[in-house]
Amino acid sequence: MVGLGRVQRQVRRCLIAHNGPVPFSELLAWAYLNRRPHRCRVYFALQRFGRNVGFGMWAPNAELADQISPKKR
Repeated sequence: MVGLGRVQRQVRRCLIAHNGPVPFSELLAWAYLNRRPHRCRVYFALQRFGRNVGFGMWAPNAELADQISPKKR
């Protein structure tokens, strides 16, 4: 994928690794290991790759979920 920054890449990797609901704190930990987190950048990445499934819980959006486990035809 072209045009992904470090935070977007890490948020995408976290959603792929968990393949289900992920708490926002876990996304912050993946995106900012040993760094001061910037929540707004993680939210920006989630607009592209995630969907909110509950209070503070995020899951891969439909497009990313299809890439993780494509439908068998």
